[in-house]
Amino acid sequence: MGSEDVEIKRVMTKKMITINPSASLLEAINLMTSEKISRLIIADNNSAVGVVTKKDIIRYTSSDVSGRTLDIIPISDCMTESLVTENEKARISSVAALMLEFGISSVIITNKSDNLVGIVTKMDIAKFFSDKLSKRFKVKDWMSAPVVTIQPANSIYYAAELMTKKKISRLVVTESSLVGIVTVSDLVAVSPLLVAVADSKDHAFVAGSDYMVPTIMFPHLTVADIMRTNVISIRSDSDVAEASNIMLKRGISGLPVLDNSLELVGILTKTDLCKILAKLNKINS
Repeated sequence: MGSEDVEIKRVMTKKMITINPSASLLEAINLMTSEKISRLIIADNNSAVGVVTKKDIIRYTSSDVSGRTLDIIPISDCMTESLVTENEKARISSVAALMLEFGISSVIITNKSDNLVGIVTKMDIAKFFSDKLSKRFKVKDWMSAPVVTIQPANSIYYAAELMTKKKISRLVVTESSLVGIVTVSDLVAVSPLLVAVADSKDHAFVAGSDYMVPTIMFPHLTVADIMRTNVISIRSDSDVAEASNIMLKRGISGLPVLDNSLELVGILTKTDLCKILAKLNKINS
């Protein structure tokens, strides 16, 4: 086995932030905020019983009509119970293959006694590439192409529909050239307000965190209103390890790829990194 297929225990994150299934939704939100993380492992007696992400919480709270306050709703009500786990002696390539197979961004790692010992995320995969696989793979050989694009004047509803249809979590925004990027997280950031609009047909205004916005404005929100314009890109002839390092440092999950003429030719994501390792898994098995 080469350096591309080490045991997952050498790559996994051992410091895990866990919470008991009886804890409240409010406790979970506060813990995510204080630890600056986007997911929590739900654990009982050192055994993982579920996982919850910020998106899970937003989906749940947007649809919950019980009237219960967040401090009495147990986190178990909105956690995902169908966990994907792997043994600590498994190879990193097989874990990457699991992520692709189940369309997930993290895998719970256990020992031979099925006790929780770590977690592997796509960010850990990116770190592995950055540290161990330098000068092995070119971006142009592994990027996703053609790129799914959208225009600044398109509505955010069309953006959400396009992401759902294409099963992707980001769209490159173009207007004759690259001008921005919009992600699921950007849409999630406005979705609670949009839900509020749907439930507030008889009201002229919807309250934000520190402002009041006319509800009539929400149907007309465009991609330009929420997209990020400080787009970081990578050249097609660059090293994948270099791209991984940029993702790590910037805390992003995808890089638009430009050719030598600065034309948009693809996008490289952390999912593409998993595809490289998954192919190695097939070669080594």
